[in-house]
Amino acid sequence: MIFLRWKFGIKICEVWYKINDGEQDTKSCLYEYYCLDEKIPVYKGYRKLDSSDFFTLQTDLTESKEELFNKIEKNTRYEIRRAEKEGASIVFNFSKDLLLNSDTLAQFDEEYVKMYNKKGMNISSIKDRITELAKKENIIITEGKLNNITYAYHVYLLCDKTARLTFSVSNFRENIASNVDKNMIGRLNRWLHYEDMILLKENGFDVYDWGGYDIKENLAGINKFKKYFGGILTKQYNGKTTNSLLLWVIYKLLRGNR
Repeated sequence: MIFLRWKFGIKICEVWYKINDGEQDTKSCLYEYYCLDEKIPVYKGYRKLDSSDFFTLQTDLTESKEELFNKIEKNTRYEIRRAEKEGASIVFNFSKDLLLNSDTLAQFDEEYVKMYNKKGMNISSIKDRITELAKKENIIITEGKLNNITYAYHVYLLCDKTARLTFSVSNFRENIASNVDKNMIGRLNRWLHYEDMILLKENGFDVYDWGGYDIKENLAGINKFKKYFGGILTKQYNGKTTNSLLLWVIYKLLRGNR
């Protein structure tokens, strides 16, 4: 999948997973590659700026529902069942739904910014970017609800038969109903991941990509959470190329001064 955008007057071709036949944009000054299965290509007239290995976990959605569930760690399976008994429900928002009902996207964006700001991270709105992806039918947002209140959002970037977990937001910091606690929201979030897998499978997707795995274990808690769902460790490649000699020189000078 490719996504064209402009930044500081530079035309950027953002590539996820692969470039399909006929998709190459030869007028882009900068190529940004993410999650390629093979090392990044350097087309005629382009120079490599950088490249790096990237790791993620992937779940094979071609397996049966029973196989998917049984590969999940025992305690996580228990929490999924318990969340279901507690009345968890899901809303599956396709790209067209997000364009028709802008309130859903606005509410997600508000919770996304709020969650990271509370962690001391200065995060800007991503509403415009997701809207552009929705116009290309490359995005899905799922909501996990308790008592008809949304406490968890998952955002998936869609590319052919792959759905990549791109953003995950859980709101357990405020506005919690009196009969809902932090542990219930944690169970809801686990249940939502599993239900997402099933709904994505039923809608023709073959791969659930967990959006990254830190092999250096700097994010040990997040790694552990993802591994509980039984995904396979997969190596991918990220990188950048440009057809601008000036941009290449500036980039190399900036990298050399770090």
